[in-house]
Amino acid sequence: MTLKDLKNKPKIFVPCMASQCPKAKHCLRQVVDELEKNEEPMISVVNPRWLEKQTGEGCKLYISSEPIKRARGFKRTVRAIPSGDLPSFRSKMIAYMGYKRFYQCKRGEVLLYPKEEEFLVKLAKRYNVFLDEYFDDYDEVFNWTNV
Repeated sequence: MTLKDLKNKPKIFVPCMASQCPKAKHCLRQVVDELEKNEEPMISVVNPRWLEKQTGEGCKLYISSEPIKRARGFKRTVRAIPSGDLPSFRSKMIAYMGYKRFYQCKRGEVLLYPKEEEFLVKLAKRYNVFLDEYFDDYDEVFNWTNV
């Protein structure tokens, strides 16, 4: 992991400095702290007194530093929808994810969230669209959605 990998990190992200934690090596909060080597005068961190009770297997703030696969673009699915069903498919997707996000995701400008991927596949199948691959591409990213 490099600093480049942190480009999608939320502005408010609380790092953890509990290096003695058995999960520290694979915790995104710990890895981010190591990479950023933040030298700002003030930084928000996880309360060390709370950490004493939480670190290890039961830590409620643990986030895996293992990248996840996220879908980018779904033009191939849209092309596979029968033309008569396309307005209905589009309106259901827009109702689920919003107008702007629908078009950004369709074009591959932004990644789909896992729940959006599931919704799209289920909806496509309701229109009798069964594909080996529903999405145009995939990116491996950190799972910032659980932050």
